[in-house]
Amino acid sequence: MIMATGGLIYLAFEFSIFLVVMVISVIIGSRYIKNRGKSVPGDFEKTTEVTVDPGDGKTYRVYYNKKNGKRFYLEEGRKESQ
Repeated sequence: MIMATGGLIYLAFEFSIFLVVMVISVIIGSRYIKNRGKSVPGDFEKTTEVTVDPGDGKTYRVYYNKKNGKRFYLEEGRKESQ
């Protein structure tokens, strides 16, 4: 009986760690995806930085906003429209 209770506590602890990791990964992933789009917002300047998203294999140009430090990712090959 005591062993069963200890095992359940252990499983609950492991499951809670799993949930925390999943929530953190969703938050981080949504932050990155949210900063993508089809047109560059105002106040963003084109940089020389280019990155390849390992998830979709597409190349993105990085734009930077000096006022608030945010970054924006525009898929390479798309026209810059502001």
